[in-house]
Amino acid sequence: MLGKLIKHEWRAMRKPLMIFFVVLAITTALSCITLLFINPEFNDVVIGFSAILFVCVLLLYYMGLIVCSFGTNIMIAVRFYKSCYTDEGYLTHTLPVSSKQLLLGKTISYCIFSLAMGALAVLTVFIIIGVAIAHFGSFADMSEIPAFAEINAEISQELGIGIIPFILFLIVYCVVVAIAGIIIITGCISIGQLMTKHRVLGALLAYFGFYMIVQIISTFSVIPMTSSIIKADLAGTTMTMWELTGPLYLLIGAVYVVIAVIMYFVNLHMMTKRLNLE
Repeated sequence: MLGKLIKHEWRAMRKPLMIFFVVLAITTALSCITLLFINPEFNDVVIGFSAILFVCVLLLYYMGLIVCSFGTNIMIAVRFYKSCYTDEGYLTHTLPVSSKQLLLGKTISYCIFSLAMGALAVLTVFIIIGVAIAHFGSFADMSEIPAFAEINAEISQELGIGIIPFILFLIVYCVVVAIAGIIIITGCISIGQLMTKHRVLGALLAYFGFYMIVQIISTFSVIPMTSSIIKADLAGTTMTMWELTGPLYLLIGAVYVVIAVIMYFVNLHMMTKRLNLE
């Protein structure tokens, strides 16, 4: 039954998702085409034009990325609200499944959609980088580019951790935060239902409260990091980037996970004990 619930969510959301995919694909294609018009030699004749084109590439791709990422989250929020807490919810909650199965199916579906958009965004980044390397590399002396082993050694020394472990950590961190973020969004929508006459406002206030919690924790977490920098400076030693930012990433990730777990049970409670459809 869980598979049927996921398929149902896919049918309901596939069209807007495809639109976001197409928008990101178009902005990526336009960015790559624009890159090809930049003068690789950056000579004095067209350096201004090349610089303007480069800025346009960044802005164009950034706009497409922001629209698609925020659009996906908004689409998920609207879908969850309409299918669970409006007139459409009467049909949703009469399905021959328990509230736990219903919530789990929606949560898995939304996480898959969010991760798919994130994976597509990463793919487009690699495409743009590949086009840039192909375009500018043909005009560069490739023999002067250091070998991967040298690059790996230098970056690892600066980071305080190997490139591969660092990339794996970032992947896991982004996946965890993305999944937690979706659960938190749906949880805030459920909390918003407590304000019977202003449900959307209640959901926004709940999300704002979550954002403030993360910001406060992030601010206070900088204090021990600053203290470590001062101690290292007094001792005449230096700290690597991983030593400085690693604990911060872990703390913020843990906060996201804890709040997501709480929000999941908030969703379950609202859908089983406090369900109040419009």
